[in-house]
Amino acid sequence: MSAVTVSLGRYKKSLSVMLPPPTGNPSEELQSSTIDEISQATTKRPFVLLPINLRGVHWAGIIVNRAEKKVMIYDSLNSAKGRKELKKVTDFITTKALKYESYLKVDVTEPTQMDSNNCGVFVSLFFWSAMSDEAPSDLSPTGLTKLQWSLLNAILKLKQR
Repeated sequence: MSAVTVSLGRYKKSLSVMLPPPTGNPSEELQSSTIDEISQATTKRPFVLLPINLRGVHWAGIIVNRAEKKVMIYDSLNSAKGRKELKKVTDFITTKALKYESYLKVDVTEPTQMDSNNCGVFVSLFFWSAMSDEAPSDLSPTGLTKLQWSLLNAILKLKQR
């Protein structure tokens, strides 16, 4: 997931911050260093991509869109439990990292993942679609395979620092 968000940096519009899995304890949701990283990223780029792994088995995503003053959350399974966890993290981010500004919270519900193993691909597509009209739209099994290869190709083209 980290490699995908870095490869999306080629659009020069985004920075990514990997979020730790939620602990269930609101006071431990995000460390101050993560909050600072999100705050700094929102001042540098229009989009901040926040991939998060829920319960160690499922990828979800949050996008802070500074230009439109939106925080978008996406769980490709549309599960109530996943959305609840994402909303808690989003509340924490808007309260702590974006405390001086008012952001609209948007719950993105589509596309919905129909299998059990492509959550990372769907979250990558969510991030890509937010930044570019070049993002693929074919979500058929063949389209998902092509998307996986496109993501791999983008990662392999990354230049080492």
